[in-house]
Formats: sequence, C-alpha cells, structure tokens
Amino acid sequence: MFSKINEWFALLFTAAVVAAACDIFAASTLGKSESIKKCLKLILGLCVSCAVILPIFSALSGINGIKIPDGYHVDAKESGVKLNAVDDYTISLTQSNLENQLKKKLEEKLGINIPELRIELYKKENEGSVEVVVSKVTVYIKREDESAEPELTNQVKELLSCDAVIKFEDER
Repeated sequence: MFSKINEWFALLFTAAVVAAACDIFAASTLGKSESIKKCLKLILGLCVSCAVILPIFSALSGINGIKIPDGYHVDAKESGVKLNAVDDYTISLTQSNLENQLKKKLEEKLGINIPELRIELYKKENEGSVEVVVSKVTVYIKREDESAEPELTNQVKELLSCDAVIKFEDER
C-alpha cells in the first residue's frame, strides 16, 4: 500500500519537475509566442492531471490483485466472481481480461510458464439483471511443471472461488 503511494508521489514530483523545465525552456526559446506557451501549458496540465487521477482509478478497480474492466460491479459475497454485464461484447472483454490477469498472476506466484488458460463464463439472469459467473477454469501446463498442479489448483480456488481443470499442453 505504502509503496503505491510512494510511487504516486514520485510520479507527481517528476511531472512537476518536467512541467517546470518545459515552462523555463518555453520562456527562454519561444520568446513572445504566447499561443505556443498556452498550448504547452495545457498539454502539461493534462499530463499532470492524468498522473494524479489514474492511480486512484487503478487502485479502485482491482479485486484480489486481478484487475477488472471499468463499468462492472463485483459481488464477492456469492461463490465465484459475479459481474453485472451489459452485453456479450463486455462479457467477452471480461473473459479475456480475467484470463490474461489470472495467467499473469499464476505465473508470477508459481514461477512456471502457462501456455494457455481458458475461463468459461455463463450468464445468469436474475430479476432483470444479468450476472456473469465464472463456471470453469482450464489451465494448460507443460509436463515438466506437473509438480505445480496442486498449488495451481489452490491458487485458482483462492483467487476466483472455483475449481480448476489442469491439462497438459499436448492435450489441447
């Protein structure tokens, strides 16, 4: 938590120093050209604003270290991760994002290479709303990483509250 805050302040400080340096450069080299100075200040102001706002949004959009696209409500009380989704396109984006994030997280934690990971989702309509539920996770690993299978299953269960099917790369 504190490392994220330190990174954020370092980013803000760097943005302020760069903005000051650009302002000094603009004043010394551009002379009386006020329109270019105003454009430069606008661009630098937008960059600093993004540096302030983006870390806040990224901190609010994660669950258990897995980032979920904006526009979703996460209900972790139920079994599995459920997302209120609007249509099939957002569901496919959710699936793709969850697959990429889970694969990255598992590779980091276990130190193995995962050639492929598939997440199956299903839609569940409930009183006018649509929930997308993770039904199955299939992880393809290499035969030499067979010893990581129990830990891999435990990590998937911990992160997504569902069972994982572990298959070998040559079984695709």
